[in-house]
Amino acid sequence: MFDEWPGARGPLFRPPELASDIDALDAEIYPAVNNGVYRTGFATSRTAYEEAYRDLFAMLDRLESRVGERSFLLGEQITEANWAKSKSRLPHLS
Repeated sequence: MFDEWPGARGPLFRPPELASDIDALDAEIYPAVNNGVYRTGFATSRTAYEEAYRDLFAMLDRLESRVGERSFLLGEQITEANWAKSKSRLPHLS
């Protein structure tokens, strides 16, 4: 996505050797974080809210642990995995 931006320069955000890792991490993050934010906000029952809240914050804890061990989610290079998820995560990291 970012690497195809017209005039893009600098490091690749989706290097071929990390593409499968980026996709795997995205598959874990999207339902718990990106969609989880909406699931908590629009829950129609206490049970649905608690389940979405639990999934959301469990994944946020896992992501925090990952960046505690390395500079970025997939190592020492920033990738699409970091940028694509930041919109949903930033409000919860403050």
